[in-house]
Amino acid sequence: MVAPSRLGFLLGDGRLERNLELVGQSRRSFDETWEQPRGERRLTRNHYNELRASFAEKPAGGRKAGRRFDVVFRVYDDGVGFRYEFPAQPGGDGEVRIR
Repeated sequence: MVAPSRLGFLLGDGRLERNLELVGQSRRSFDETWEQPRGERRLTRNHYNELRASFAEKPAGGRKAGRRFDVVFRVYDDGVGFRYEFPAQPGGDGEVRIR
């Protein structure tokens, strides 16, 4: 399992690790089977349950809106994975720099 750990990033415009709040979540299931031309198995099943947790930085230091990111968890029959996604940021140029 995943041990307790901290969320956060050191970004080009400062730290993003404190004063975070959960602002939304959504769940979905996905199940498809696709055919591959070569390999050990002709048919491959892609089946998982997903939880998307959306976090926002509480406004501070003169900022009107805090920076945002999502953590997307996927649980498969034989494993688990997660990733971070940065949606378009308020007042941003569409680029996020992680140091």
